[in-house]
Amino acid sequence: ITNAQRGWWNGSTPPFGYRTVVAERVGSKDKKVLAIDPSEAPIVERIFRLYLVGEASRPIGLKAICSKLNGEGVLMRGKPFLCSTLSDLLKRTTYKGEFYYNRKDSRTGEPRDESQWVKVTAPIIVQPSDFDEVAARLARNHPKITAPRTVNSPTLLAGIGKCGHPGCGAGLLLMTGKGGQYRYYTCQRKRTASVAACGSKARPMAIVDSAVISAIEAQVLAPERLTPLLANLLERSDEAAAVRRAEAGRLKAEKTRAEAAINLVWKAVEEGNSKTSDPDVAERMNLHRTRIKQLGDEIRVIEAQDGSPARRITPAVLDRFSQTVRDALRGSDPGLRQDYLRLLVESVELNADGLIIRGSKRVLELAAAAEKAGDGKVLTFARNWCARNDSNVRPSDS
Repeated sequence: ITNAQRGWWNGSTPPFGYRTVVAERVGSKDKKVLAIDPSEAPIVERIFRLYLVGEASRPIGLKAICSKLNGEGVLMRGKPFLCSTLSDLLKRTTYKGEFYYNRKDSRTGEPRDESQWVKVTAPIIVQPSDFDEVAARLARNHPKITAPRTVNSPTLLAGIGKCGHPGCGAGLLLMTGKGGQYRYYTCQRKRTASVAACGSKARPMAIVDSAVISAIEAQVLAPERLTPLLANLLERSDEAAAVRRAEAGRLKAEKTRAEAAINLVWKAVEEGNSKTSDPDVAERMNLHRTRIKQLGDEIRVIEAQDGSPARRITPAVLDRFSQTVRDALRGSDPGLRQDYLRLLVESVELNADGLIIRGSKRVLELAAAAEKAGDGKVLTFARNWCARNDSNVRPSDS
């Protein structure tokens, strides 16, 4: 513990991306610290970048990163990459400049109270903000939260398409015909249970997808729609500022509650009622941390509007954001189209009369703020804008 308190490395193999160097000599012993390994650190940076931003502005998953690195002959200290080793790497806090000793009892293996941990700083390989975004994405993509088929599917409405037939509400599945020549959306219940389970009809995927994108363009991204939707951010009056301050206060209170929830989990661990090695405990912690980050993003967006002019969201920023999303939705990359649609849309309900599309104005605000920052990342946030009846369009019946 003394070595850790003085910032020294305790002799185990350093994490991938680091090496050890002698900091000083105490008696007959060399005391070492972590230093960035110039041959390994760029690989770590690339892994985080691929998971967070990807290629052509589309994040890619662990399996795809493994395949890419192994296909290029990139090794992790002589061994090929595995999804499990990548997952562990992306969770290692050392890369953002901190690690902890004394987390477990060396004799019993039981976790120690967090107050007994010894924090040690390390050279930063990944910026803390990027590390936290990766942690949030890992939590969102956990199989208990988002099914792998949804994360990996290139189908535009995967995970958000719903059957709108009365009394159904099941998800939509892709159905193909003639060797994939024809593609349709069909009700999951009707497809997997029985034909009699639902009275809905299959709809051509191309027609539905086009109708959804057209609706987003016309009812959300068009200047005459986008500006009113985000009016509370653009409005400069004292009254609007007061509303924003009240909203920021509400979000800060929720953030405080989420932080208190984490403390309660730690208290349960301290009292022996839970263990940090319990997957459910880790999942709850990740969910709380993800929500805390989302709330922090929302608070920053609101406070920026009452800060310096350079940080504010303006009509010009909205125009640029609108064009970026339009280009992505109409582009040739199916994964990127899906990412941007899921950013803006919570659900697409397909019924006999047409489509009902739901999403969140808060997400629009956060996404516009990201455009202002110009970081080029595809963002994902908790969603909930609810379109009015005049925000929906109907697909052709042909």
